[in-house]
Amino acid sequence: MTRDEIAQAVLEAIGEWRGPQSTSHLEIDDRTCPVGGVEGFDSIAGIAATIHLEQQLGLSDLRDNVFLSPDGKGAQSLSEIVDELHALRTAPEED
Repeated sequence: MTRDEIAQAVLEAIGEWRGPQSTSHLEIDDRTCPVGGVEGFDSIAGIAATIHLEQQLGLSDLRDNVFLSPDGKGAQSLSEIVDELHALRTAPEED
């Protein structure tokens, strides 16, 4: 899965949370932090979107909320989220 495909999956996860507003109205780029940067998207929404991404990307080992930094003290940008997910998707599987 390419980085662009993962970015699209993240945008779709945000769109799922937003409902009928869809992603077409999102003003978001690689530097945007969805938590705090997308109207109404908070850490609780990030948990729901993370669950959506686990299912969409076939990953079962995601943190509770990939939209927050690993230490949970700050929001991650779209680029940081995509980098983390891409690394997990391309990591060799353990036996």
